[in-house]
Amino acid sequence: AEAATALSPWEGFAFGSILQTHLPFLLHVTRCPVLPVVLLGAAVVDTSPDCRMLIADEWLQLTFEDAEDCLDALEQAYLLRISIQRSLDDQVAQLFEADCEDDVEGEFAEATLPKPPPSAPLRLRQLARRSPKRCRGADLEARMLSFWHWKVAFKWQTLMPNEYAAYKKAGEGQRSDAGLAGAKADSSVVIKCWLRYGTVSEVGLDLASSLMSDHLAVAWKCPRCRHTFRFTRGDIAKHQSECIGDRELATGGPSSSRAPLGSTVVAAGEASSASNDKVWTCEACGATLPKDARTEIFRHQRSHGV
Repeated sequence: AEAATALSPWEGFAFGSILQTHLPFLLHVTRCPVLPVVLLGAAVVDTSPDCRMLIADEWLQLTFEDAEDCLDALEQAYLLRISIQRSLDDQVAQLFEADCEDDVEGEFAEATLPKPPPSAPLRLRQLARRSPKRCRGADLEARMLSFWHWKVAFKWQTLMPNEYAAYKKAGEGQRSDAGLAGAKADSSVVIKCWLRYGTVSEVGLDLASSLMSDHLAVAWKCPRCRHTFRFTRGDIAKHQSECIGDRELATGGPSSSRAPLGSTVVAAGEASSASNDKVWTCEACGATLPKDARTEIFRHQRSHGV
């Protein structure tokens, strides 16, 4: 049986404060569901064009198996964020018996945003156009608890600043292909003040880039078995060394059968050794580069922190 303190796949640790001494100490640590905490508390949430990936505040990545689950989560978060903010504003107004004249209404700020691009999913475009009815009292509490305990298939991992930059660069390239290129903070992809559409992507992500770390799991499609996995560099190298391909396994092709001993095997071995003399192989991820490309080899080693 699992220990009582074990984390579920959708849970993480949150802390209230950090004590900076000679070693950092986290205070008021509690476990909590990642998805509602992130979507209700993040200042900025970036989405991929296919709405299968979210990156919150440039450091926490969420990937979904179904884009509809992601859209459901965004719709619930939008309704709850507005309702909670309005409820807090009412409590502050009652406490001080006055409205804050310097406060800017969220609806007014969002009304100045341009319309979402046509490439955005229909549900996101509808979300940008409408202002949901406010939830109050018991209804707000029930919706909040329902969202808190909502179970959906997703994975999460933390990102370094350089890794977020790689995802953002891939998103800019995909927007350029779709005719949505713009400035770094392109307002044409802003759905709400906290939600940005199509600003990050995994399409065209360069796994050999120095921006990528060894611990980062990305979507990768095996050229042999044609299956898509979320693998790190080490996982990719291991799979490439073990994968024999679905087609060859089913038909008993060359990968699943042994070649007869004889001159053919010797010749193949000679050819293999001759080619290996001209190729450098990375011990960390299995990538290959020409041995005379010293600059590229050095850059690749730097991407692993060597």
